[in-house]
Amino acid sequence: MHRTLFVLGPLLTLSLALKVHQEPAQEPLPQEVVARIDGQELRLEEYKDYLWRQTGKRLLPQMVDDRLIKAACERFGVAADEADVEKRVQERMEQLMQGRDAATVELEMRARGFGLDTLRDNLRTEFTRNGGLDALVRATRIASDERLRVLFDAEYGPGGVKVELRQILCMPHVLRAERIRDGADPASLSQDTIKEEARVLGAEARQRLLGGAEFAAVAAEFSHDQASNQSGGVLAAFRPGLYGAAFGTAVEQLEVGEISAVIESSAGFHVVQVIQRTTSEFHRVRNELVEQWMAAEPSWQEREELLAGLRLQSKIELW
Repeated sequence: MHRTLFVLGPLLTLSLALKVHQEPAQEPLPQEVVARIDGQELRLEEYKDYLWRQTGKRLLPQMVDDRLIKAACERFGVAADEADVEKRVQERMEQLMQGRDAATVELEMRARGFGLDTLRDNLRTEFTRNGGLDALVRATRIASDERLRVLFDAEYGPGGVKVELRQILCMPHVLRAERIRDGADPASLSQDTIKEEARVLGAEARQRLLGGAEFAAVAAEFSHDQASNQSGGVLAAFRPGLYGAAFGTAVEQLEVGEISAVIESSAGFHVVQVIQRTTSEFHRVRNELVEQWMAAEPSWQEREELLAGLRLQSKIELW
């Protein structure tokens, strides 16, 4: 007990001595002073002037947009969903903090000139802006035939014709890469020879199919296209123009179940089979399209179009 006190005694004395000799607490800076350097004051107006010279009017258009969005929301009686805004702020904060404690992150933020509260406010402004735009898009949406036709083509295929198909694709550049990987000199590989090898592979795959082989098995063996190779040849989504005009024309002329000739495209040599061809009429699905369009999440294109419209409708004067 006495030994412990003997050891701690000097430490306590040193601690008390340090406290006695600490610098006196500094008085807060005057309201219009942002720093004092060796007694010289750096005033708020000087700092604002410095910021102006550094950033100029760069952030002014964004501030104007915020005002336009706020005013439009008031006119239409809509607003960003506050609960959703706070949820997004919290999610972004958690991402930025990466599991660290708030005190550690606060110190990092302070070193950059602002704190967590300022970061939250900035995020809240960002998500409120986006939420306001989304609310305005929903409030002003019109299910025009032009919009619905675009949606119709996307859902039911161009002109209402949706084609489901599978393919085998033999690709010259993959064959070339395989040859080089096996030790061939790249300079010795003729592009025409490699193309012919790919065409021959496509023809062999076609003969297998015509002989009754399962499409999925042949695709797994011959197709260099990873998507079709691993899906039994099925293309997740086919649209005219995907592999060029010749490919699209060949698909149009195929009957359901028919095996195509070898088709050349910029990607390589294809063997195709149409699984299903479905035709839909616009007027029969129009009501469904209206419901789908009106319930869809606002896209960035819609936000930009709406914001551009707000700017055009407003008298904006900048100094």
